[in-house]
Formats: sequence, C-alpha cells, structure tokens
Amino acid sequence: MNRQGGTRALARAQRTSNACEYCREKKIRCDSAKPSCSTCTARGRECRQHPIAKKPRPTNSRIRQLERENQRLLHLSGGRLPHEASANRSILYQDCSATRASVEEPPSRVIEPPSFPAAPGSSLSHSSPRRSEHQLAEVSQANQTGYHGPTSAMYDETTAPNDRLASPSSIGRATESQDGWLIAEAAKERHMEMMNMARGKLDFDGVDPGLGMHLLSLFWTRHLHAGFIVYRPAFMRDMAYKGPYFSKLLLNAMFYSVSKHSPRTEIQRDNDCDTAGWSFRLRFTELLRDEFDRSSIPTIQALLIMASSLFTRCDERSTSWLYAGNAFNMAIDLGLHIELQTSLAPEEREVRRRVFWASYLIDKIQCLYQGRQPCLRFADTDVPLRLSSDFEDYERFDHVSFSQFAFHEVIPSRSIQILQQLCKLSIIMEHIYSSVYAVKKRLTQALKEVSDDSDKLQAELQEWRSGLPADLDFDASKYAGLIHLPFKLSMLALWNVLVILLHRPLVSDARLHSTDPERSHRALTLCSGAANEITSILRSYAKSYDMRGAPFLLSYSTYIAATIHVHVLAKYKNASDTSSGAAQALQVCLWSLDGQALMYSAAEKAKAIIVGLTDRMNVKIPPHNALPDNGPWTCGMHSDPPVRAAEQFEQPVPNTDFFNFEFDNASRNLSFEFFQAEEWMDFDQGVLF
Repeated sequence: MNRQGGTRALARAQRTSNACEYCREKKIRCDSAKPSCSTCTARGRECRQHPIAKKPRPTNSRIRQLERENQRLLHLSGGRLPHEASANRSILYQDCSATRASVEEPPSRVIEPPSFPAAPGSSLSHSSPRRSEHQLAEVSQANQTGYHGPTSAMYDETTAPNDRLASPSSIGRATESQDGWLIAEAAKERHMEMMNMARGKLDFDGVDPGLGMHLLSLFWTRHLHAGFIVYRPAFMRDMAYKGPYFSKLLLNAMFYSVSKHSPRTEIQRDNDCDTAGWSFRLRFTELLRDEFDRSSIPTIQALLIMASSLFTRCDERSTSWLYAGNAFNMAIDLGLHIELQTSLAPEEREVRRRVFWASYLIDKIQCLYQGRQPCLRFADTDVPLRLSSDFEDYERFDHVSFSQFAFHEVIPSRSIQILQQLCKLSIIMEHIYSSVYAVKKRLTQALKEVSDDSDKLQAELQEWRSGLPADLDFDASKYAGLIHLPFKLSMLALWNVLVILLHRPLVSDARLHSTDPERSHRALTLCSGAANEITSILRSYAKSYDMRGAPFLLSYSTYIAATIHVHVLAKYKNASDTSSGAAQALQVCLWSLDGQALMYSAAEKAKAIIVGLTDRMNVKIPPHNALPDNGPWTCGMHSDPPVRAAEQFEQPVPNTDFFNFEFDNASRNLSFEFFQAEEWMDFDQGVLF
C-alpha cells in the first residue's frame, strides 16, 4: 500500500471512530465537523462527540495462555466446539481426574470423529476435535427444555428444519462418515466394557459385579425392542463415568426384566423362581419417586422396559399402561418425535432415534396386547427410520437364553434389520387400528368402505412381506432344516396376527354374509392360512429352542392362532379327515402355551381363555400332553436333562396346510356376537389379550 492510500485509510478510520453519538446510533455517515457535524446541524440537534478509547492488543503470551485454556475446556467438555458447548449443558464429572490418575493406563490409539459438512443455515461446524478414550457425553439441551409445537406461545419459528436444505451429496457424505465413526466407537466401547469391569469402575448399584454383568448380558441378547431402546456403547460408558445416558433407575429396570430368565438363585427368595428379581423392582419403585417428574432419556427407557415386563411377566395391565403412557409423554416433552436440530452430535442423534422408534414400537405392541388405541401417531412424527450404527447386526447370535443346546453354526443376530422391519410393520399396525378398529368408523362406515380398507391394508402387508430380505423370510416347505432366529420368527408370527386382525371383522360381519359371501369366504381363508403359518412357525421354533424361553410376542401369536383352530374344529368336528390337521395344529398351540406359561402369567391366562372357548363350542381338546415338555433349556427352574429340540416332535408332523372350506354356515362359528361374549378381539376395544 502506498503512502497516499495509507493516509486515506487512516482518515477513514479516524472519521469512523470519531463519529458523534447521534450518527453512531443511527448508523449514518458522520463528517465529524467541528463544533457540530452537518447531520446534527441540519436537524438542529446538539452534536456530542466522544473519542473511543483504544483497547490494548493482547500479547503473544496472553494468546498462548488463552489457547491452552480453550483446549483444556474442550477436553473436559467431551470434545465439543466452544459455541456448541455453550448451547448445551456440560456435565463435568468431579471424580474423573482422581479416578484416571489412580489407574496407570498405557497410551491408546485415539479415534477421531470425521468432519461432517454442515447444512446451510446451521450454526454448527461439524469439524469435530479429538475425542479421548474416556470421552464424557453431555446432556443435550433438549433434555432440559421441553418441546413446544406451532400452537404454543413458546414456539420459536426461527428453528426451521434446516436439514432439509442441505444438498443430497453433502448429506450422503456426512451420513457415511457418521456411520463409520459410530461403528468404530461401538467396537471400541465393547472392549472398554471388560476393562472398566476389571478396574471396578462400573456402577452396579450394590449388586455383585459378576451377577450384574450376567444380567446385562441376558438383557442384550434376550430383549429385542426393549433392548433396542438402550444404546449399549453410551450406556456402558456412562455406567463407568456417571454420564447422562446411565441411571440406577434404568439399571434396575434392566435387571428386573431379565431376572426370571436367569438360573441364578441369589436373586430369588427361598429358591422360588417366581420371586426372581423382586428386589430390583422394589429398588426401581424407590428410585422412581425422585425421577418421575423429570423428563430424561434414561427415565423413558426405564419406564418402557418395566412396562413391558409388568405386562408379560406379572399381568399387571394397568400399571404397565400407565408406565408406558408417562414414558411416551416424556418422549414428546423432549422432542424425540421430531428431528429438526442439525447441531446434535452423531451419538446423541443415534440415541434419540433409537429411543423414539423403540417407543413407537412398544406403543403399538402394548395396544395389540391391551386392545387400546395407540398414543404415538406416525403422522405426528418426523424422525427417519434409519440407524447410523448397525454394529449389532454382525454380532454372533447368543442362544444361551433361548436354548442350552450347543450351536455349531455361526449365525449373525441381524437385530437391527429385524427391528427396522418391525418398526415398518408397526406403522401398518397403526393403519389397521385407525381404519378397522376405530370406534366411530365402526359405527358409521359403510360395508364397501370396510372391504376397500381391508384390501388396501392387505396390499400393504403383502408389500412388506415381499420386501423382506430372503434370510428374514420364512417358508417351512423350503427351509425345513434351517435354524431361524427367535425374533425373526416372532416378527413373522406378528405379520400373520395382523392378517387375522385385519380380516376378522369381515368374517364376523353378518351383512357381508348375505351380500357378498365370496368376499367373506376369502377373509375366512386368509385368517385360517395365517393361523396355519403361525403353527408352522411354532414347530420350527420348537425344533431349535425351548418354548419356555420364547419371546412373549410369539406367545401372543400362539393364542390368536389357537382361537382360529378352535373355530375350524367347531365346523369340521364330524369330519375326521379334515379335522385332524386343525386338531394337531391346536395341539401344538396348547403345548406351546403350557411351556410359555412357566415364564409369562399372560400366557397362562390365554390358555384358560382357549379352554373356555373349546367348552363353549363343544370342541374336544386334543391330548397336548403327549408332546414332550422337557425342552433343551430349563430357564434355571427345572432339573430336566438337556434334550435335543428336534426330539420334542418324534411323532409325524401334523398337516397344517390350509384345507378347503365348505363355506355354508362356516362363518357362524366366527360370529361377531360370539367373539364379543368371549372377549376375543373385542371390536370396541380393538385387540384384547
């Protein structure tokens, strides 16, 4: 720059710094004339000019000191950027420094999160700094401030969904980088679990560490949708360092949910397996008093896990429903049902997605069991059904909680894919609730509308089934010797249950019998075919696992299939050729319910309903005790010697293929009035177990 240009720049700087108060306030140009500038003179104002005091420039030593302080704060806050850390409430663990100082750790390789391109308009720069081996998570601001929609006075219109403005290419690059980083973190944290266990860092709330790890291992392998709600890497890390994704309330809920599946006698009273884990429930109730009025992710997880356990194990329907309802309200309070923030860290985004979709799935399954309308509606949500970490998909399936018979095959668990397919199926389940079992629609809907809705929903179910990956589908005729995953069989049994629930109103509608008997017969055929496939699924399950350790969803499907078999037997009780297939199918269902009743109180009640149904319809119950009841796994409750699961069915396989109906008077056995009297899938309540 020449001397003349430098002089002009200095003059401009002086004029700007010496502008009068009025010109500076109005942000207009001031000529700094003395004694009054031209602007103040023209407006007849008093011109006040005050020179701006110059601030001293920081020295190099001061700059280096501030940089070191900044790096230290970034390290303590878990690697957040300064502006992100100020937006979120940091949790600084007071005892971390002392704990780490007491343990000499060799230097370890540090995995750095990738750089993610920020969406336009986002305040977050995704170029994340280094994360240490013991990175400490932070509680999102969403965990302290509630969600408010557009009708609320608290709604902030400036929080627009900026994610939608990002280019597809930048989103794709960011998503791929996030996926790889989360999978790497999950693998690292899996190794850290054992290291933290050996160092005594894990907080088991007074439970023996060996017993605690045993129960946690059962939880990760046994529970699908309930286990899905807890993101294992974040939970186990925060269990060691008292982070936000761990709480003793959640820990005791997890312990209680799997305690009856454990053979350990120290969690029982007087060696009574029915009392297994009772101390965990008492501890849960004690801790809940302090957490019930504060929305947090661990509290949501704990309530939903306990709600599932109380219904299936204890048959406490009201308590289960109330726990689940409060969890759903907390999820909405935290805004988990929407995803508008671009400033979330990859792990936090993953946790929020898992908690929401697990809540949505549990909501639909609870409605299925209890015959009530859902609380969470898909139309009110904006969370993509996509998980960034599929680490669990490639883990080896652990059969211990399902069968003690040794598996020589290495089978991937496929848990993430199964869960995503279950979530898609639960969306169709909601459509069935709102289209078929809504009270006002039932009272006002014309017969043609009912039939059209059923056809549309049946097409959705068929599309879901045809879209399944080949290894997640089931065909008893093609894969007779294949070992199927337990939760895969439960998922496919649920699909058949939905087919039955969808078409049962058409079978029981007296108007359709007279106006369109062919349509009614088709509905009856679909119901019977679905019941037969459920029976085939039960037999396939029993060949590889013990029925006493079956998932509860399979128990519910067994009950629904048994009701169809009873009505078929009522029609063909005088025709031995055709009744033998239905009789043996009912035999398999009753035997299955006997085994499941040892674990679930609701299964015992379902068996009693089936027995009452057979008495009312004058159907002779087949001798289901003829099937061996000593499976290969004993749940720690029996002393039966291990038996190969395939040996449970030494007698010929019953013919469960669908047989041709003589439709005349067949639908009378499935009359709507009878179902109401038996409280089976009451139309007013939806679906009743």
